[in-house]
Amino acid sequence: MFVFIGRRRDRVKCLLWDRTGFWCLYKRIERGRLPDPQAIALRGIAMGELSAWLEGIDTHRTRTLAEVKARLVA
Repeated sequence: MFVFIGRRRDRVKCLLWDRTGFWCLYKRIERGRLPDPQAIALRGIAMGELSAWLEGIDTHRTRTLAEVKARLVA
């Protein structure tokens, strides 16, 4: 996936390959701006984080929860 961001960070285009062809997604933010993409690009991003980022959620202000391991009780 390739992500292109406008200078004012109010527009984003995503180019995605899904084995049958390319998808081009375009989103324009009406109010506010997208969070800073440079910090995200340095460490990489998961699809869930990308989805949150496209919704305008700053993933640097969130914290990740510890993994919970379940035990089966017989």
